Amino acid sequence: MKEYLAFYTTVQSVRNEKFPNYTLIGPGVKGVEMKYNVRALFNSVKIKFDKVSSLMYVDSQGIPEQSKFLSFDLSKQIHTLYGLSSLAIKSKNDIILSETSWHIKGEKEANEYAVSEDEQAMYMLRYYLLALGTKRVQGVYWFQLISSTFGLTYLKKGKIEKRKSFYVYKTMLEFLKLCKVEKYSEANGLHVLTCKNVKGKKLDIVWVKDSNITVELTEFNEVFDMYGNQMKKNIKITNSPIYAYH
Repeated sequence: MKEYLAFYTTVQSVRNEKFPNYTLIGPGVKGVEMKYNVRALFNSVKIKFDKVSSLMYVDSQGIPEQSKFLSFDLSKQIHTLYGLSSLAIKSKNDIILSETSWHIKGEKEANEYAVSEDEQAMYMLRYYLLALGTKRVQGVYWFQLISSTFGLTYLKKGKIEKRKSFYVYKTMLEFLKLCKVEKYSEANGLHVLTCKNVKGKKLDIVWVKDSNITVELTEFNEVFDMYGNQMKKNIKITNSPIYAYH
């Protein structure tokens, strides 16, 4: 830790002297290793982080809502880091999630926990929705945008191909770009992110964690799947998030 903080103080001095408009982001610790965040944010070293970053990985199954260490899920990790950074004198509480990704099955370098292309798209979307629901995160960065192993896109015979996750990401931006997050709730496995757009139109994004559970959707007007396709009959809430307008 001493060597770690010495590196940041060197970077800070160079930034202050040569690049005063640059932002110093740290400490970049994995979310579940909070003891290192505590040591990085509470010490006698003269350093000031403009933003606080973290690598908040999900469980080995890839499920974003899955708890680590009993009840320590992604949302609680984010809120804990926000609380620590709010208390620390040497940091602001602007949070950046600096890396998230899922390995694709069958691709080079994919690990034993790799998921299908459909699961990658679904888990990615749910991760972003959970981060938005905390109202504590300024940005989430995807690890390797162009990669056959992780990417939303990949190179094939010299051309860029787009995965399903690319279109899911694009759809998410289209639905949420003019929206304000009102609240996130979870009860009995049902997750709901409630937003409102500039025209006052209310949007619920709903899903369940478990793939073997479905819930009937009622009392909504227009409903769209995670690719932006409108759903008109036999609408069920599944582990694939849907956009439902009131």
